Amino acid sequence: GDWSSDVCSSDLLKYDHIGLRDTLLLENSPDVVHILSPSGHFLYISPSSQRILGYSPDELVGTALSSICHPSDIVSVMRELKDASSSTADGSINIIFRIRHKAQGYIWFEPQGRPRPSHDGGAETLLLTSRERPVYNFSLSSISSAGGLSDSDIWAKLSTSGLILYISSSVKTLLDRTPGALVGTSLDRKSTRLNSSH
Repeated sequence: GDWSSDVCSSDLLKYDHIGLRDTLLLENSPDVVHILSPSGHFLYISPSSQRILGYSPDELVGTALSSICHPSDIVSVMRELKDASSSTADGSINIIFRIRHKAQGYIWFEPQGRPRPSHDGGAETLLLTSRERPVYNFSLSSISSAGGLSDSDIWAKLSTSGLILYISSSVKTLLDRTPGALVGTSLDRKSTRLNSSH
């Protein structure tokens, strides 16, 4: 039998429109949609990566996130991704880190998403939507005119959702945490962990 006689042409047209709609959404999204393997390799990245990051999907698929993530951020990023995949976590991912734009140096990048179960019983993948997060400058002269910082002050820059974008080195002395371990993580999660450790 000729299988094409069993398929209505309107069904084929409907399928093509769905594929075209999905393609148009992915290409024109203000976000980069990507799927990461448990080891942090790009399995899929939407065409919007060209506009937002300067890389075509072909340049990133198969490469490790660590190849374009800021070296100071990759350990905490991979820890957060692993924690989100663990059975004890709620599964949501909401982090911010520096990622290397192909032509402009590092930019702040905010992925959100959750683990996606494997259809073949293998390891979960991570389905994420990410966007560039502008970081606004705060002049040091403003701090100085307000009296400056002392050794017992912690200076931090937070996103509107409570993610730590920067934290001063005094955090090591005052809270026994390194700045690198805190940047890119949620202030809510850290305050809960700090309170439970005392």
